Amino acid sequence: MKRTFYAMIFIMLLFLGALARSQAMALSSPTEKVPQLVQALQEEGAHVQKWSLYSRHKMTVQSPQDFIKKAKSLQKTFPSFNWSGLKTANGRMEISAVNKLPNFHGEEHIILFSYPLKDTWVTYIIYELVGSSWGQKEWAQFSPKLNHRLDVLFQENGKIFACAQGFYSDKIDIVVSKKASEILSRFHAKVIEKVEEKTFESVSAYTNHWKDSIQTNGRKMNLQVGLRSVDQGTTVTIGTPIITIEY
Repeated sequence: MKRTFYAMIFIMLLFLGALARSQAMALSSPTEKVPQLVQALQEEGAHVQKWSLYSRHKMTVQSPQDFIKKAKSLQKTFPSFNWSGLKTANGRMEISAVNKLPNFHGEEHIILFSYPLKDTWVTYIIYELVGSSWGQKEWAQFSPKLNHRLDVLFQENGKIFACAQGFYSDKIDIVVSKKASEILSRFHAKVIEKVEEKTFESVSAYTNHWKDSIQTNGRKMNLQVGLRSVDQGTTVTIGTPIITIEY
């Protein structure tokens, strides 16, 4: 009897440990954010029009030579990207690259730019991924590459901004305030700030669904929902921790 009891306890602990690890991975993995936002739009009956993932990191280089060295390292690391030549204007240096992604009707961008400040060069590295079509299978195939790109570019220092935008046709009667509440409830989110008009609503909220957040008026937020009624229907945009595409 005791053996059975201890065996059951052992199995339960293993199960809870595995569950905790899987939840932690789901919370921390940046590649999960975009599909979660897309899924929310699809389950709310919206037609997904576009989505994006954006990250940037600030660093310091000591000289233009260091910048060029960093740029050459990026070109060597990402040879499949189409790289621009070095651009200089008003003391600023920039190099950028683009890689087409036909499966998503989109592309990915890498931008490195720097400008002088006192005795150093303030430098930013930016990664952006945008798409106008969605396929879960295609995302699953691409996400290992995405994780690798983010690891190489930011070494876990870049904050991830994810967005998805959908559309309801004029055949569907949408009350923007009600639809915003329905989307927030999917993420068990608590409203922090709200801007509400007859045909427009923007809500900033906080959810435990994601561990990262930003501060607004001394309060944490990591989810934004924006809805706008237009002549042809209603656009709906979701972003974490904020919306980074026009809505």
